[in-house]
Amino acid sequence: AKLIESGDRQAIWHWHVYENNLMETEPANLLDPNQIDETVFPEAQSVAFFETRLWLRGAYEHPAQLLSRVDRLAVLPHISICQGRHDEVCPAKYTRLLTNALNDANAFFTVSYLNSGHEQSDPVMAACLKERLTVFGQEYYQQRQQQQHQQAHETKAGTSALPKKY
Repeated sequence: AKLIESGDRQAIWHWHVYENNLMETEPANLLDPNQIDETVFPEAQSVAFFETRLWLRGAYEHPAQLLSRVDRLAVLPHISICQGRHDEVCPAKYTRLLTNALNDANAFFTVSYLNSGHEQSDPVMAACLKERLTVFGQEYYQQRQQQQHQQAHETKAGTSALPKKY
């Protein structure tokens, strides 16, 4: 990690290749650890630097405490989780810990364990994410329409809870 922070190109490349090849499901797309691909190196440098800082110092400079604060998520109308069974970067055991904590917090959520890896470009993962975002968009749109309808009704009745503009 210190080599990456110091800008060592080989260390940066090996970190990126290791992580990329863990996620990659197509053998033809595996990166060669012995040959730096200059078209990919800028991404490798950015990701390696960011991730080693997280690993050395904890998430965002403070220890990650998502599970201890999961009750804050319970106020959300719906939480969607798409988890790849072949995800070596974010293993499913952590999703199970999260869903157990969400259950304890009485949060409303859905989780799908997919025959996919980590990457959003994996067709199975992409389909899950697209479906979840579509549902989220529909739910948000319906909720927004209901709020606007209610505000219009309250304004007509003179009972609007909205502050008056001066």
